[in-house]
Amino acid sequence: MSISDFEAAISQAIDRDELVLHYQPIVSVRTGVLEGFEALVRWDRPGVGLLPPAEFIPVAEKSGLICEIGVWALNNATEQLAAWNRAVGARDLTVAVNVSGRHLNASRIRDDVATALRRSGIDPGRLVLEITETTLVGGVLAMKNLRELRHMGVALSLDDFGAGYNTVEQLTRLPVDIVKIDKDYLDVSTATTRELFRSMVDAVHALGLPVVAEGVEHPDQLELLKAVGVESAQGFAVGLPMAPAELEAHWHASMCVPELPRRGDDGEPVS
Repeated sequence: MSISDFEAAISQAIDRDELVLHYQPIVSVRTGVLEGFEALVRWDRPGVGLLPPAEFIPVAEKSGLICEIGVWALNNATEQLAAWNRAVGARDLTVAVNVSGRHLNASRIRDDVATALRRSGIDPGRLVLEITETTLVGGVLAMKNLRELRHMGVALSLDDFGAGYNTVEQLTRLPVDIVKIDKDYLDVSTATTRELFRSMVDAVHALGLPVVAEGVEHPDQLELLKAVGVESAQGFAVGLPMAPAELEAHWHASMCVPELPRRGDDGEPVS
């Protein structure tokens, strides 16, 4: 299939509602209480099955389709959060949605976010927009949009910190509220790697910003997070990404960590 044909298929997927969101829990490291979710897009392609984002997002990134996917994700994620919040009363859950560089560098993003908030009725502070360092490279309009989105009350999270070019000093100039340290730094194998992770957390905390650790897969990593004072965690040791119905089936009524399937030595769910 040519690139143009694949782009047409993605466009049809948006129109035909073939895209789905899976939600990965984010929990408090200290208490284990569920704080919110990251919404992760998938393509349930007829005749093919569920495609991960790596198989179609790069193509969409090269066209305006990525903005349409972004709008779809914003609308669906905020509406799902509103439904979950209604189900448990005044619970202040959050939902994080990834924003592409193309969307962030378009004036329309402000209206797209405002529309999603208006349609869902959620408080702006319950929506977290996740950006990466690469989305900001050379983006004067992107920085302006970030500041205006933050002025709207939306929370901004810098994803994969440490994987790109931003230093802690550069971080002081970014209008962000949360920092997600890249999962490659969550290495507990040696004293040196543990100390490196601690130093990154300390540097972010020195700026008054909370830290989310992603890629948490083992109990010893959770112990490190507790020891260095990381606020929130996300990863297979905390919860798998799930479709809403599947997630709800494993959810404690107390809204703590969902009861997730155990995983075998090969990493696959075990019934």
